[in-house]
Amino acid sequence: MNKQVSVIIPNYNYARFLQRRIDCIINQTIKPAEIIFLDDCSTDNSLEVAQEILSNTDIPYRIIPNEVNQGVFKQWLKGVELTQYNYFWIAEADDFCELNFLEILLPAFDDKDVVISYCQSKIIDQDNKFIANELEYKSKFFDGSRWKNSFINNSTDEVKDYLCIQNTIPNASALVFNKNLLDITKVSQSTSYKMCGDWVFYVQSLLSKDTNKISYNSNILNNFVRHEKSVFGNSNSKLLLNQEFYKVYYFICLQIEISNALKEKIFVECVRNFFWFPENNETLEYLLKLTTELGFTLDLIDIKRHVYNDLKSHNDWLSGQVENYKLALSQKEDGIKWLEGQV
Repeated sequence: MNKQVSVIIPNYNYARFLQRRIDCIINQTIKPAEIIFLDDCSTDNSLEVAQEILSNTDIPYRIIPNEVNQGVFKQWLKGVELTQYNYFWIAEADDFCELNFLEILLPAFDDKDVVISYCQSKIIDQDNKFIANELEYKSKFFDGSRWKNSFINNSTDEVKDYLCIQNTIPNASALVFNKNLLDITKVSQSTSYKMCGDWVFYVQSLLSKDTNKISYNSNILNNFVRHEKSVFGNSNSKLLLNQEFYKVYYFICLQIEISNALKEKIFVECVRNFFWFPENNETLEYLLKLTTELGFTLDLIDIKRHVYNDLKSHNDWLSGQVENYKLALSQKEDGIKWLEGQV
């Protein structure tokens, strides 16, 4: 197997995680060909820590600090553009993995059409306490049994059947990419997002070529660290996240043909997100634009039928929010006028 891998480590203030992160990279059973450490103006001692660790390895490395904070998805793209080899792995600075991560994922690229090879992740907190397996996350939206076994799928089908509804790849650290199959212009569209750029990055990687495929390995090889100060805890972040959800849905719907059944699922997700997250005029603008593109009208009866019943079925993970949504729905006499802010 002669597949040389560039490892990109995007970092911002993760000095305390770097020993673990870099150790599991340099000790892979298949050695990376290079390591590119990108620091986005950290205020801790990340640069010093990275230099000390990497200087003791025989793997070629570059440490590249930013002069101005760019944000995570611009860092991803910068790393991709700097890579010297055909395959790359975006190893987020706070995550870590099994030492045979590359050994298990790289053989998928024997199929020359595979653009992404990824594995299942375990979600833990910053103190290494278990939160959930990736399958639990996916089971909120799909039949999670699909991901119990490894598979290879056509990229367009993967987007049509799954990624057009939810981002089914929760963590970039679990993926290896074939750079030769990427349309960098398409992938660079991810940099216009602050929170959903990963979703766009994956979709555009998959849709870069009609013949692209995605390979999934059901082994849990990646540990995804979810921090206490999550983006979901801030109302402004929730608002931005909701706006970007709609932008991604709209963006995907303009690129591929999807069935009416899938359009209905997207519609449900969009309106459910509207009740879950804060609203403002920009959010409404994208919601109205998207539902028009999907061929749905925002009639209150439709909302009740599609969304409320769906919320009931997911009450276990929505933490009892169904009653709040029921109250919100009952107070709206005219769904369209309400959503346009006219009442």
